[in-house]
Amino acid sequence: MGMVERARAAVLVEPRRIEIEEIAVPETGADDGILKVEATGVCGSDIPYYTGEIQGGMGRMPIILGHEIVGRVDRIGNEAAEKWNLREGDRIIVEEHIPCGHCDLCYGGLHKMCIKRRYGSMSTDVSPTLWGGYADAIYLDPNAVIYKADPKVPAELVTLFIPISNGIYWVQQVAGAGIGSTVVIIGPGQHGIGCCIAAREAGARNIVLVGLSNDRERLDLGLQFGATHALESDKENVVEIVRELTGGRMADCVIDVTPGASEPLAMALDLAKVRGTIVQAGFKHFKPLTNFLSDKMFMKELTFKGVWGRSTESVPIALRLIESGKLPLEKLCTHKFDVQDTGRALEAANRENGEHSMHVSVIPGIS
Repeated sequence: MGMVERARAAVLVEPRRIEIEEIAVPETGADDGILKVEATGVCGSDIPYYTGEIQGGMGRMPIILGHEIVGRVDRIGNEAAEKWNLREGDRIIVEEHIPCGHCDLCYGGLHKMCIKRRYGSMSTDVSPTLWGGYADAIYLDPNAVIYKADPKVPAELVTLFIPISNGIYWVQQVAGAGIGSTVVIIGPGQHGIGCCIAAREAGARNIVLVGLSNDRERLDLGLQFGATHALESDKENVVEIVRELTGGRMADCVIDVTPGASEPLAMALDLAKVRGTIVQAGFKHFKPLTNFLSDKMFMKELTFKGVWGRSTESVPIALRLIESGKLPLEKLCTHKFDVQDTGRALEAANRENGEHSMHVSVIPGIS
């Protein structure tokens, strides 16, 4: 494998304007390396930065977005190779967070909450520039969190480690779903499907996936990945259907993965059983809640949990599930774009221009 000397990168310079830049790959030392990107999945959290709905802070432009990264080690220093147990040519996935390793969060095992530096979230003004997955290569920071991945699995399937590991964490580890549980999942995107997979793996009895009528294709896809029911909330009375399904008991847990909309959280209050659990996993773009009657939490003794990302334990489980071949994951991978078409990839993920997407990947060199 020839070493990458220069990398194309899709640099977001202002909302909806991406420039393809050719960037010199930095020199590396004993404790770092370079990853040749095979594929980067498009996460819904990238979209508000691309559209300009959110600006500043993490996501300050100019920036190379993309954090669902799969690739091959292009070069690696001796110390890094020993630390990560890697050699050149190995396939790895790279977590988005780059923990400092010495703050209270890191010492407490919460590396994912150490958010000073993250792949896909740092400006290209920060040396050595290649911090985002929508590029031919990224810099492997000495503190990067990596996992080995099976080289035989198509790269675009491996990028699904994020929605699937998130689902495992949110449904099983945070909400506590298990054998016989009723799980309601609001939002039928890739993370909603990941939650369906996790709920089925946990042995849940009722797995109710909720969307809108214009989500029908996604809802039907959810039925192939574990959902027992797929409901359109703008046409059906979801609360009454869940009441009937459970004999009035309601859901053990409700997972809200909808981005930018707070209304589903209000519905979750009615869907959860007494002493049930509601998990907010969807990024609401800093919008205030509407019609959220907190007294329902008080009267039902509900547990409300926010989650961001996944646990360290859930990632290897997701990788083994992907590598097992037991799931028809290729059905989720609806769109693929080259680095030079990253803008189109983000717009497809946002379902613009009539696109019916589920999981979108940016794959360097794809024709």
